[in-house]
Amino acid sequence: MPNTISRPATPTANKGSPLVFNQNALGSFWHLFDLPTQWPGYDILAFADFNRNLDLDNEERRHIDWLAFTQCVTDFQRDQHLSPTDGKLGPNTLKKLQAFYADVHPDSNAPQNHRNTQPVLMSLAGRFDLLPPTKLTAPPSQAIALSSDPQEASIGRLWNRYGAAIAECADQHNLSVDRALAVFQVESKQAYDLDTGLVLIRFESHIFKRYTQRNIDNAHSNQSHEWRALQQASEHNLEAALLSTSFGLPQLMGFNWKFTQHPSVEKMVQAFQDSCEAQIQGFFDFIVKQDLLKHLQKSNWPEFVRRYNGPGNVADYTEKLTRALTLVSYLEQDGAQWVV
Repeated sequence: MPNTISRPATPTANKGSPLVFNQNALGSFWHLFDLPTQWPGYDILAFADFNRNLDLDNEERRHIDWLAFTQCVTDFQRDQHLSPTDGKLGPNTLKKLQAFYADVHPDSNAPQNHRNTQPVLMSLAGRFDLLPPTKLTAPPSQAIALSSDPQEASIGRLWNRYGAAIAECADQHNLSVDRALAVFQVESKQAYDLDTGLVLIRFESHIFKRYTQRNIDNAHSNQSHEWRALQQASEHNLEAALLSTSFGLPQLMGFNWKFTQHPSVEKMVQAFQDSCEAQIQGFFDFIVKQDLLKHLQKSNWPEFVRRYNGPGNVADYTEKLTRALTLVSYLEQDGAQWVV
């Protein structure tokens, strides 16, 4: 791979959103090998470089979390007091980024060893390995602008990351996109922990105790603690540990694997780890087989909550879902369109 490359002018997306600008800039104004390997934004792009050739083709680009990448650009601009702080990796920001890390052109003939192999992100019970997802995001062709309101912005990020898969499944089941967005917003807001690449989980100690009579403490404080508890539980009983954990964007409990297309809880968890699309499909499999789709279609939140989350906090979850649906409607009033 050459150390220098002839580049065209700055992308014409300069007048558009930072997400569109950065997508157009990759491969035209700058390449993966132009970016400092120490910068967090590099890892977000390199995560999708499946053949490890430092060149992202169109299929690999579909796996990039452009929202997270743009946030890295914004964070760097803010830290370096660059103006404008617009999230666009243009010539001034790129030059400052390269100078700051003093790593203008990594040697393409000597890539880092940790990028040559597919790493195991997590191993449970010494035999159940979880690898980096191949489908980290399923972005729509048209991202929506993020609102200044943090709650509306959260829904915008949800759509920008997973909108294509959500809309496809919703359309197949005659469900409006706004209902699906409301549920995923309340459940977890995202499919993966972007710091680790692991599917988001919540280990439920009380359920594990029902299966094994063993108590595993879990304070539900962060993902690191959730995985630590799951690891500890899996050392006693891997299957029971997975059955006692909720996974991914829909936070579907492991013991509900039988209502998905997967032949075991282990296969469901591996599929959820591999693809956000599998997570979304798993949610729709569950609500169809449990006859919950009709309650979503009619926004009958109390009955949906009772069957999906359990009878313990029906009023609380109903209020959260109602608020989320209202926020989605406000975004629509402001011009948001769920276009894939």
